Amino acid sequence: MKKIFHLPHSLSLLFFSITGFGAAFIISIERYLMLINPLYIPGCSINPWIDCGKVMSSTYATMFGFPNSWIGLIGWPMAWITVLYLLTHKEVSKTFLKTAMFITIPAVIISYIWTYIAFFQIGAVCPWCILSCISATLASVTLLDLNRQKGFIKFPIKSFNAWSITLASWFGLWAILLYIAVT
Repeated sequence: MKKIFHLPHSLSLLFFSITGFGAAFIISIERYLMLINPLYIPGCSINPWIDCGKVMSSTYATMFGFPNSWIGLIGWPMAWITVLYLLTHKEVSKTFLKTAMFITIPAVIISYIWTYIAFFQIGAVCPWCILSCISATLASVTLLDLNRQKGFIKFPIKSFNAWSITLASWFGLWAILLYIAVT
């Protein structure tokens, strides 16, 4: 039986990439349904604040000339290639792993920009978009931690557990802010 390498990071990256892809897929379907039926209300349009329809019908939903969710439909399968690479290689290429990590950084930045725009420009949020943002962040952190663990980069936080606590606190803060905004 062949040994599986880098299992914890691979499983984390796979989980986050599946959730991110799922969010992008659902957003794409909801957007399509809105385009073919202008009266369609997405299932995630719960109230005036949590309103996917408002977010998806804004001018920001197609910032590059096509639905933003398509970026996720294209990008997340690239993460699956990284997972396959990690599972099948005992020694990982420094270039490959650093490149995979650096590719996720723009995705995280763009996700946060869109989240900011949703909160403060559009005045509504999409739970699927928030899930996509969380998934991109955690996938990036997973690759960052693996690069740190392999010695490819220096980083002050020495443990993935510390990252988990930091990120849980960060997203907890976002959840509190969203709760305050909605109630």
